Amino acid sequence: MSFKNRLTVLLNEKDTFDEYISTNDTHVKVKGKTDGIHLQQRYTIERSDASTKLPDEILRLTWRSIDGMKRPSVIEPFLTFGFNAYTNVNSELLGDYSNSVDSKVYHVFHGDSLLEMEKILLKYEDIPTKLIDFDMGNDYDIIIDNKSVQINEYKILHENDIFEYGKSEFFDFDKMEAGIFNLESQDDIDTNLGGISCIWRAEDNNIEKCQKTMLLFKSGHIEKDQRNEKNIIEIEQPVGLHPKLLVNLTDIRVSDDQCNIYMFLQLPLEIFVDQYQSDPFFLFGEHDLELPSYKLKDKAWGSETLFELEPGMVNEITLHSRYVEPFSNLSENLNMDDHFISHIEPIVFEECATGALNLKSNPFYSKNLGLEAFFTEDTIFKHIETKSFNIPIPRPNSSEYEATVYITVFCLVTSIIYLLYKMFGKLSSKPTTIDNSSTEIK
Repeated sequence: MSFKNRLTVLLNEKDTFDEYISTNDTHVKVKGKTDGIHLQQRYTIERSDASTKLPDEILRLTWRSIDGMKRPSVIEPFLTFGFNAYTNVNSELLGDYSNSVDSKVYHVFHGDSLLEMEKILLKYEDIPTKLIDFDMGNDYDIIIDNKSVQINEYKILHENDIFEYGKSEFFDFDKMEAGIFNLESQDDIDTNLGGISCIWRAEDNNIEKCQKTMLLFKSGHIEKDQRNEKNIIEIEQPVGLHPKLLVNLTDIRVSDDQCNIYMFLQLPLEIFVDQYQSDPFFLFGEHDLELPSYKLKDKAWGSETLFELEPGMVNEITLHSRYVEPFSNLSENLNMDDHFISHIEPIVFEECATGALNLKSNPFYSKNLGLEAFFTEDTIFKHIETKSFNIPIPRPNSSEYEATVYITVFCLVTSIIYLLYKMFGKLSSKPTTIDNSSTEIK
């Protein structure tokens, strides 16, 4: 079984190596800075014994922290918020998380805890989970198939942070290398990195050599060039029970005729799309119009949907909130206004078919299960904005149930008595009329 480890450090164009990077015979040391230095640490395990059932089975586990990358990075794939587990063959691979959303290209479970990723990985005996920090502030992209396991860990070094990279006494890697790069240039497709790469000797802990390295590759994700730095996505106020997303594309045009603008949403169970009202490009998962969220707990975790947007105008997307289960005491997802807080994160991007055949992968990441799977391999994603919103949903207090019942019964009984009085009380007190027309006095 082959076991490899690689570190990638990405500096900005104006950053100097001497200021943030130092090396000795055995280690590379990276010093953080105020606006952050991006690191990727990759572990690759070549599996000698296939432990999956089918040759084409893929399990992809991703985690993006609340402070993680919401903009495309040269060395990091674009990940959706929270924990996501994707499989292309059978949702049973997700184990306890089999309440997946099933689309035409994958099954996906979405959650908000990094522990869910750890639980799935512990089922694989050939994956050394001690390698992974499971730090909620980092991002993770783990791809498992019958040939290999690839673990990608992304972190940002801020001021006063120090990261040292060298051979470990706990893990014997067959190959270790590190690359430290500046972003030299980037256009719509091509990315150029320049820097140094270092390789460790197999027989001891020393660095064998460091040499200048230049990388030229094509990125699948870039940031769309926008002249006006303004908020594209807003939510109409007040929010209410039917949150309305406003996507302002009045100043945005598509790059060419082969491009379209979309918005992708992963919606929790408490928020849903009415497919007959909003006309999504696709919608998978729970979208029942009537059932409350607590009646759907044994179903899918929520839904995934994609909307095609019109450039040059404000696009309105109406969502709907479900009735949520009453509570008896305040909990972590409630505020003092007794609202359930549901999180959504719309992703607005432009997709363009380029005809290029080498956009599927680059030295740092490959397109895989997830949003990218709905598009062709030659697609480039130009990201416009990704924004987080917390949706407050009113939630009744079950501790007030008895008082509510008593008041309701009292009002009902009082109303019935009042109506009966009005109907029959007046009838019984109606005066008697005496007909004297036939009475004759003699």
